Amino acid sequence: TGDYQFKVAADGDAIDAISQGVVRSEQEAVMVYLTGGFTRNILVEFEGTLAVGDSIVAAADNKYKKAALTNSTRVMLVNAANNTAEVLI
Repeated sequence: TGDYQFKVAADGDAIDAISQGVVRSEQEAVMVYLTGGFTRNILVEFEGTLAVGDSIVAAADNKYKKAALTNSTRVMLVNAANNTAEVLI
């Protein structure tokens, strides 16, 4: 990617930014939340198991999963019944 461009994360990729809406076209401008500052929490769907304090990475089907290594995300709350988590980015 070039300046001011992002790619869709593949399974296992670290997360650099999260779009604020659905991306419909490569040509459409999209607002994103950048990760790394722990300034915003977001609600995400996850697969597998997560615990408070875990980091996340991209998973298949636009979901997230537990990261093997700590990164710039932190799980703050887990709702295992709905497979959702609040994550600080």
